[in-house]
Amino acid sequence: MRNRSDRAFPVPDFSVKDGDVLKHFSASDGISVRDLFACAALAGLLSCPYTGGEKKTFVKSAYAYADAMIEERKEKEEKQ
Repeated sequence: MRNRSDRAFPVPDFSVKDGDVLKHFSASDGISVRDLFACAALAGLLSCPYTGGEKKTFVKSAYAYADAMIEERKEKEEKQ
């Protein structure tokens, strides 16, 4: 996982037999690692006792934390 386009939780095409019916499910690319990190950061931000303020402020902060996590991972990988 080296950039913002990396995906988390991808799922391949698959089929499931339900009685006599074969159900097909399309592949999913999952969500981006950036979105996954932002979700985790947002959960932490909203767990604080003070959650007032503009929603957009929390979202921007969550993505700022996500970007920082991605940058840290990138720097760590470059050192290896």
